[in-house]
Amino acid sequence: MNSSDFLEALGKPSASDPPRQGDDASASGLNSKTLDLLLDVELPVTVSFGRAQLPLQDVLKLSAGSIVELNRTISEPVELIVNNCVIALGEVVVVEGNYGVRIRQIASRENRLWTSSDSLLPAQFPRG
Repeated sequence: MNSSDFLEALGKPSASDPPRQGDDASASGLNSKTLDLLLDVELPVTVSFGRAQLPLQDVLKLSAGSIVELNRTISEPVELIVNNCVIALGEVVVVEGNYGVRIRQIASRENRLWTSSDSLLPAQFPRG
């Protein structure tokens, strides 16, 4: 994801976006300095394989070796979540012995807004 995609994910205009009314050179210089400061901010990134809901009695029975079945099949994409917002779908890969995610689809701005306000996420983003 490049910085333009990142800014779009945050709902901020990128340098390639057309200028809005009221923008001027001094404001864009200030925005550039602000952006430079923000680019080093670390955000929490999570990968979601799926979800499950269990009755409390079943949770209390969990022990080493227990299996919790998730709501997603192995052929479905995993969700890449940044700052509690699903921004992409991908597939799990192994990179030098560590898990990774190969991005297959970036969420549209509309889907990012929807997933940040709703805990029931779509299995796949609609094609747009």
